[in-house]
Amino acid sequence: MREPITISLENKIIKKIDNSKGKNEPRSRFIEDIISGYFDRCDKVRSTN
Repeated sequence: MREPITISLENKIIKKIDNSKGKNEPRSRFIEDIISGYFDRCDKVRSTN
C-alpha cells in the first residue's frame, strides 16, 4: 500500500480540471483518478526497467 501524499495545484490548473470533468463528478474524485493513473504508469515503467 502506498503512503498518502499531498499535492498543491495552481488555480489555473484547478480551473482546467473543472472545465474538463463531468459536472456531476466531485473534483476530488477526478484528481484521485489522475494521480492513480500517474502511479500506474510509474509502476509499469519500473517493471520494464
